[in-house]
Amino acid sequence: MELTSPAQAGELAAAVTVPRNTPSVRRLERDRLYFAFERPFAPLHLALVAPSGYGKSTLLGQLASRHTCVLIDCSEMDGTARGLAWAIADEVALLVPQAAVGLTRLLERAAGPVPARAFAATLASAGPLILMLDRAEHSGSDAQQWITQLMERLVDTQRIILAGRVLDAFDLSYQIAEGKLQVLGMDALAFTPQEALALADQRGVLLEGTEHFGGWPLAIGLLTAANSNLTPQDLVRRQLQALPVLIRLALPALAVFRVWDDDSAREVTHLPAGWLADVLRAGLLLRPLGDGRFEPHPLVRELLHNELRRTTERWTLAHRHAARQAVSRGQIFDALEHLVTIGDTPAILELTEQHVPLLMERGLYAEATAFLDAIPDGILPASLALHYGLALVETRCTSRGLDLLQQLGGQMPGSALAALLAAHNAYIRADFHAQLAASEQALEGAAELSGLMVMQMNGTRVHALANLGRLEEAQRVAEGAVKQARAQGPAEGLAYVLFAWAFAAQRAGQFMRATELLEESLTIYRQLRMSAKTLGPVMLLADIVLDIGDSGRAAELLAEALTLATQQQSRWVGCLQQTEGRRLLLDGHLNDAVRAFEQAVTAGREAQRPDRLFMSYCLLADTQIKRGRTAPLQMRSTQPAPSTPASRVGRMFRSSRRSWLLRQVTWPSHWARTRKPAPDWKSPLGTPGSLASGLRPS
Repeated sequence: MELTSPAQAGELAAAVTVPRNTPSVRRLERDRLYFAFERPFAPLHLALVAPSGYGKSTLLGQLASRHTCVLIDCSEMDGTARGLAWAIADEVALLVPQAAVGLTRLLERAAGPVPARAFAATLASAGPLILMLDRAEHSGSDAQQWITQLMERLVDTQRIILAGRVLDAFDLSYQIAEGKLQVLGMDALAFTPQEALALADQRGVLLEGTEHFGGWPLAIGLLTAANSNLTPQDLVRRQLQALPVLIRLALPALAVFRVWDDDSAREVTHLPAGWLADVLRAGLLLRPLGDGRFEPHPLVRELLHNELRRTTERWTLAHRHAARQAVSRGQIFDALEHLVTIGDTPAILELTEQHVPLLMERGLYAEATAFLDAIPDGILPASLALHYGLALVETRCTSRGLDLLQQLGGQMPGSALAALLAAHNAYIRADFHAQLAASEQALEGAAELSGLMVMQMNGTRVHALANLGRLEEAQRVAEGAVKQARAQGPAEGLAYVLFAWAFAAQRAGQFMRATELLEESLTIYRQLRMSAKTLGPVMLLADIVLDIGDSGRAAELLAEALTLATQQQSRWVGCLQQTEGRRLLLDGHLNDAVRAFEQAVTAGREAQRPDRLFMSYCLLADTQIKRGRTAPLQMRSTQPAPSTPASRVGRMFRSSRRSWLLRQVTWPSHWARTRKPAPDWKSPLGTPGSLASGLRPS
């Protein structure tokens, strides 16, 4: 990391130390920074904290031209409180001689520590005044304490501005908490895109491609300066060269980290004690994140990373150390990124085998999908590819997921696992006959499956029976599966078959039993901390309480579930939106119901569920017709009582609604072989009522 030539090094040194108030340098006036200090009721004091080149000294000079001030460069002092107090007295003498006389007498009379209270009281006679302390990090500990005390004791017409690369040694927490001090850091001092363009326009140059510099003012200044051969990268190299040799040689290993702290350094390299303080004093571009953690500027990481890549072995070792540390901190995605970067396939598979099954067990399918998406193609074994396919289906990446599951099933013909995959595929396609046959085939080979898989196939069988109208058989099978799960486990399997039994009970109109089963299923999932797996039971429970007339509780259940489903990109979003639309329709909020059903249609298409899509269109048709023909209040007055049976579809679906629906539905060609026959809308299904009362997700 050497500079290209001694001549360039000399030019760079001159550029790094920018003289204040140089007439030939045209500086950008930034009103927003002035306003932060000058606005009415602004905190009395101000701290400017940022690395080198963020315009701290420039801003002090600009404020000095607008106010009566004393400007002290702490790097030119001896670092003591007494030395700083004498410097202030000398500067005050140039502005208000009579006030300086009192300060001089006080300092001559006080042989020990400088009394901050007496100094502030004497300085008050100087009138409105701003004390500007630049490069304040060069102050010693007694000076830092004295400055803090002075802040508390100055009169309201006198203010202090501290500026430095790092001010952690100052105890400023009390002043910040009391609203007496505001801090402007890197983000506030950085150029906005508009300010960068304004500077370029002021200097008559064209400015492009500066996003990588993150608004670093000195970098933007170099790019807009005329006849400069220096680059922002040269400035960073200069800062790195200013570091002690041991730190400079060890620092490239930290390029693999987005955040620097002592723990990171301890894992990957042997940096001496106090290395971070030396890096900050050198002005290296680090953003403070609190608790001793810093984010290096992209330019810093880029240059250090280029240096690290020169030695492949060192680069690989640094990423492995970083991956190990990320795992210890629970940052699994960061660990995977490090391993993928160096192409460590055995370590990638080991990490995946340890963590993806845990994500799947908790129902965190979106996280599992994102994790598996990051793994290069062709290295996943069948067991992990199975997780991948299931996670894709659960997050509405249905085509990719089903293709992968079908491919895996083809690799193990005749096995119970292949039958399980076929049952899952049929469930997604709403082919309930195929779903029933495949689930029964899988259960015949139960010895090949895990306990959880057996319970899932029992639940899938119950679901298929209920959808085929074989409700008594469905409940009988469900009761047997629940007894088996209570005796043998696992707990998650019990929750699954309880949900399936509740579905069959709801279809049979046994709402009380279905509610009890769902409450037990939800309790188990919550105890297992599998919140994402509560979406199905919550949807069904909301559907039931809506049918018995408790719209308020349904709204509460749906609001929480929709938030979770959206976060997890879950396939349950469509069902939940459908139930939410029913609630809104029954409450008379027709416009909101239309939006909910339209979202359910979109989700049904994404999930490739023709049954759900069909029901969503039915509900949307019913709502659109009510919107055009019936006022909300009239609709509400004709709604049936809560005790009316749930199935009310047939008599409501008139020919006009059927024609509207058929115009809306365009079935994808690859669904043609799986479409169910159209329902017999003429069969007696109970008391006439709204479609919102009769159609529910399967």
